[in-house]
Amino acid sequence: MTRPETSSPNLASSANSASSARSAGGTRVRVLLAVGVLASASAAAAYEWSEPAARPASGQAATEASVEAQLARCAPLIGYWRGQLGGTPIEEAWLPEAGGNITGVLRWYDDAGAVRMHELISIDATEQDLRYTLRHFSPGLAPWESELEAGPMVFILDEQPDPDGRLIWNTNEPERGVARIVYAFPDEDQMLASIEFPEGSGQPPVVIPFERVEAGL
Repeated sequence: MTRPETSSPNLASSANSASSARSAGGTRVRVLLAVGVLASASAAAAYEWSEPAARPASGQAATEASVEAQLARCAPLIGYWRGQLGGTPIEEAWLPEAGGNITGVLRWYDDAGAVRMHELISIDATEQDLRYTLRHFSPGLAPWESELEAGPMVFILDEQPDPDGRLIWNTNEPERGVARIVYAFPDEDQMLASIEFPEGSGQPPVVIPFERVEAGL
């Protein structure tokens, strides 16, 4: 509907009286509304001020910094390494960190020069720790049967950095045969990988000396 464009005098007089009454009442209504709006705005401002929106962001930033610091401890691993184990060649290669992960692969040969074993290693940062997850494969990437049932072997990096820069990874499952894996770096081009066995096993650690080489050489 459209509004009428003209009005009669009587109607106008009545309208003026009504308008005055409405004006007085409307003023009170507008004052009340204004007070209500200001009160609501003050309450909203107080609510917004007290809302701890910055805490999750701060906590997330701290967590990300912690993850980066943990992964930075593993930086000496990155690259391609070659050594000897039991008189036969062994190689280990580590990809740079990406997405909170460092991936490594190992290849060990037999006396005839054929591949004896592969390992796939994943280092992953969590909010609690840094995990070294290891799986073994026979030639042709056939997974070891023991790990099909029990799953991969998992080791946790010592929380406190080693004063000599070693990476010390401990297991919670020593019954699986390995208690600890340790990487030491006498210099930037040498690495010693030690496999330590549970106490009482009577087995001395296996130490594998590696040298850094250019990939493919």
